[in-house]
Order: sequence, then C-alpha cells, then structure tokens
Amino acid sequence: EPSMAEEGVIRTGYLQKQGGGAKGLTSGWKRRYFVLECEVLRYKERDSAKDDKGSISLSGAQVKPSLTEVFRPNVFEVVDRDGRVWKLQAENENDMHEWVIALQHVGVARAGATADEITVRRIRVAVSLLIACRNADMDEVERLIDHEAANVNCSLGKYESTVRYLKDASKTALVRQFTEGDTPLHAACTSQSISVVEYLLQRGAVVNARDAQRYVFVCVRGSAL
Repeated sequence: EPSMAEEGVIRTGYLQKQGGGAKGLTSGWKRRYFVLECEVLRYKERDSAKDDKGSISLSGAQVKPSLTEVFRPNVFEVVDRDGRVWKLQAENENDMHEWVIALQHVGVARAGATADEITVRRIRVAVSLLIACRNADMDEVERLIDHEAANVNCSLGKYESTVRYLKDASKTALVRQFTEGDTPLHAACTSQSISVVEYLLQRGAVVNARDAQRYVFVCVRGSAL
C-alpha cells in the first residue's frame, strides 16, 4: 500500500469537533476522523467510512490553541479565510500540539519532507520557550504558548539531537545553558521569575517535573530551591 506521504496525507486521527447549527449557533461535540492534506482538512464519521462528512479549507486559515474553552482541555481553533471558527479537541495535550504544529505548517509541508519539517519546528519552538522562560520574558512566553502552540511541558532532549535539528548558531550556543530534561518551569525557576512560573502553572505545567539529574525545581517567593 502507498505510504501517507505518497498519498499526500500529512496527518490522520480522531478529534472531537464542535458542531455548527443554524444561524451560526453551535451544537454538541462529535468524534470524527480527520485527514490532513496540503490544502484541506477532511473529516468523516469513522476511519473506515468511504465518504467525507465535510472539510475545512486551509487556504489562508489561522490555527491556534483555544483560549475560550475553559472547561474542555486540549481544544484548538481553525479560523478559515471567511472568518468561520472550527473548534476541535484532541485526546491529550501532546496530540493537540502535534495537530496545531502540523496545521500551521501545512503551507510549507510537502510529501516526503513533512515529518522532518514538523520535528524541526517543534524543537525550535521548544528551545525558544526555554530561552524566554530563562530570560523571564513574559511577552515572549505568552506569544509562544498562545500563538505558536508551544508545549508548556516540553523538555530539552539530548544536546546532539537538539543541535542537529536546530540549525541556528545563535540558539545552539544558548542550548548549552540547559540540562537534558529541562522544562519551561525549570527555566523559569532558575530565572526566579514568579510571574512566569505562575503563568506556566496556570497553563498546566507539571510542578514535579524532573530533569535528567532528577532535580525538581520549586520556586518560592522569588527563589529557586
């Protein structure tokens, strides 16, 4: 059978989709099987179904995590060129970030290179978030999480692998200041930035995350312990 890349398919999987009702009103959430291609996000009732239930044009679309669904986790939005908002819910946070990154990259992703491009972008965003937290740059932290789908619980991988994908001399040097396994919360505690720490915790940062040396950072009254 042909691979997903050969078929032009970038990503597939189940998501919850908020239904659209009459006069722009919304209805309940339904589980649908989605197929992401270069110009369109198609969905059907189940993976074995032959016919699509509908599709979302991705030409000129914007994709971002949703800030309005307080009681439903892992929701993101696709805003099409006409301004219609499609709300989709992933099964977990990592799945949400993978979908958002794939959708944001759909304009440049092409068969045969998609997986590597998405990996590069994910690592670059993660490193940028670590650096912003270490620098106590709240504006950049918020931008990366709210608009670039940065994973609040991302962690630094092995140095050699990170540098290989990063391909950015200026950031490569900065990566050396982190320990393998460092998370944004570790970096924020190191900078002793209470405001960044509080923001990360509000966005779901794991408070007892450990780095490769098994250290847990606790930030209390401006001190990293």
